[in-house]
Amino acid sequence: MIKKIVFFVFIALVSFYFGTKWDQLKYTQTKINNLAGSWVEPIPGTKNGYQGFILYSDKTAKSINMATLIYKSWYLKDGKIFFNIKSIGNHISADSVESYRYEMPSKDRLILTDGAYRVQYKRMGVAH
Repeated sequence: MIKKIVFFVFIALVSFYFGTKWDQLKYTQTKINNLAGSWVEPIPGTKNGYQGFILYSDKTAKSINMATLIYKSWYLKDGKIFFNIKSIGNHISADSVESYRYEMPSKDRLILTDGAYRVQYKRMGVAH
């Protein structure tokens, strides 16, 4: 009888653990799907220009109207969004990771912050 109780308790704990992990995975996938799409901001000093990035649901990324800053991929961790980027300058290039706190006040607005730095993007076109 004790073996049956231990077995059922074990099964319950394993089910709870994997159920919780599954819920976390579904929650993260929902966040990824909500963020997927084209995000742009006005180019400073221009009237009609815009720049930004495309976030794909497979966690790859692409720059929009930025020849010297190449967005390569992205991921979420600890309430932040991380971008793997390549910065291209005069005869030099460097890979790096940028991270920001993010919020989406609506499905069409994305705000990234890092300390005093704050930038607001709007969704452009259809999500990818």
